[in-house]
Amino acid sequence: MGDVSSSGEWREERLWVLKSLEDLKEELRRQSLAAEVERKGILEKATKDIFAAHEKIRALEDAKEMKSQEASELRLKNWALIGLLSVVGTGLLELLRVALHK
Repeated sequence: MGDVSSSGEWREERLWVLKSLEDLKEELRRQSLAAEVERKGILEKATKDIFAAHEKIRALEDAKEMKSQEASELRLKNWALIGLLSVVGTGLLELLRVALHK
């Protein structure tokens, strides 16, 4: 009879160990899924952050190019105005000289 009771205790202990192992496996699955979701979230955020940084860099480069083009256009306009003012000034001086010599 002692054999039967120890056999029953052994079965209970075995069942408890098996249930504990199943509980541990389930907890590991749950943690694994949670970690995977967290990794995906971090990866998505990192990808968005990197994309946003690249967009900012592109915007700055485009603004720099636009400023450079604007500066080139302003220099060209400046030279054109200087040339026009030189011609007009020279013409006015010639008219004044002609008017004073008559």
